[in-house]
Amino acid sequence: MPHRRLVSSSDRLSSLMSAADNACYVAKDVGRNWMDVYQPDNAALALRHGEMQWTSRIKYALAEERFRLYYQPVVALQPNISNGAHGEIL
Repeated sequence: MPHRRLVSSSDRLSSLMSAADNACYVAKDVGRNWMDVYQPDNAALALRHGEMQWTSRIKYALAEERFRLYYQPVVALQPNISNGAHGEIL
């Protein structure tokens, strides 16, 4: 007998609200006077969902202090062209 997962109505509601939220964000990203209809194979929705997952992962990593920042100086190839110290954070 195959194993079946019982889905509660709150799980379905949560999934439905998440899909609607993602569709709203996709429509908002496209521009004014636009709407988007949820479809499971919609590439824009899949991309947006992936971005939202990364957002929560980054927030979690920040809360857990799992980031390490490095400073890398950026120097001019010709020293007399420099407009002061520059660098980038990695």
